[in-house]
Amino acid sequence: MNTGAGDDGGAGKARTGGGLSNLLFSPMFTLLGRNRAETSTVVNPLSEAADAEGAFLEDDLEAEEEGDDGEGVSMAAAASVDLSCEEKSLVGAEEESYEYNDEEEDSEEVDYDYSQSFDPFYFIKNLPPLETCVPAYRKNLLPKQTRQSQNKKTLVLDLDETLVHSSLENELPQDPSQGEQLRYDFTFPVHLGEDRYDVYVYVRPGAIEFLEKMQELFEVVIFTASQKMYAEKLLNILDPERRFIRHRLFRDSCVLVEGNYLKDLSVIGRDLKDTIIVDNSPQAFAFQLSNGVPIESWFDDQEDTELTKLIPFLKKLSKQEDVRPGIVKKFKLHEKVRNAYEPY
Repeated sequence: MNTGAGDDGGAGKARTGGGLSNLLFSPMFTLLGRNRAETSTVVNPLSEAADAEGAFLEDDLEAEEEGDDGEGVSMAAAASVDLSCEEKSLVGAEEESYEYNDEEEDSEEVDYDYSQSFDPFYFIKNLPPLETCVPAYRKNLLPKQTRQSQNKKTLVLDLDETLVHSSLENELPQDPSQGEQLRYDFTFPVHLGEDRYDVYVYVRPGAIEFLEKMQELFEVVIFTASQKMYAEKLLNILDPERRFIRHRLFRDSCVLVEGNYLKDLSVIGRDLKDTIIVDNSPQAFAFQLSNGVPIESWFDDQEDTELTKLIPFLKKLSKQEDVRPGIVKKFKLHEKVRNAYEPY
């Protein structure tokens, strides 16, 4: 799996719609494989969209009323751990706590290829401590696990460019073999003030089968940096009966740091040893790097198999006492952070 991040002129991909797209969709730098067109660009998330969103969406940013039983997390309990200490403890536990069968895992080495203008690992390396970015006390984002899911670990999934790709235009290119435009999977309207915009959604190959398998193994949670007014409608179409996805978290549950919406897993109300997050932006899970499974960003590759390839690894993690040693061993993200240098 080749992954990277791009800025203007890099190996990234921009949604059409500019600042408006960032307003609705996840406005992060994203990871992108080398199989993308060299002429693609990515929209800088440090745009005026963050300032404009309040004027457009004030009524749509209320916290989701899922019920938190009045419980919360204090910074004394959830303070971020120094990366070197965390890595040392988890890596030291790998051999005895995580059984790794190389024959069952994809042997392809993870290769991070990112733009010189933005290195997600350098961003993580210079991230301020969690306790300086959030209030001293916060309520848990999720209710207690139900009897049906209490014996399952929790799988947190990103939405945009992980499970789907959304656009304000029907933007997929011509398929040379078919001679016609590849069609979106579904569309729906969103309203900003008096203006209506049509969102076109393309579902990543294997996504439905992936969700079907994951809901058998995990308590599945969507955690997206996208706006609720967009993502809720999308998920109501993708999973109308909530058969796959038990909980949904949106941008208003993220921590905003230097223009990036980060997902703090310590406040969702689940034990971190039982929590996994899959996201195409490693900075999204920067506060809990040992819980993060990076995946290549998806836009339009109809031959993509990244979700399918993740299933054996996630299935193995679902049986571990602590998911973090296996993640640390496979992806070596702490090492990437330690070796990161300032882009030029």
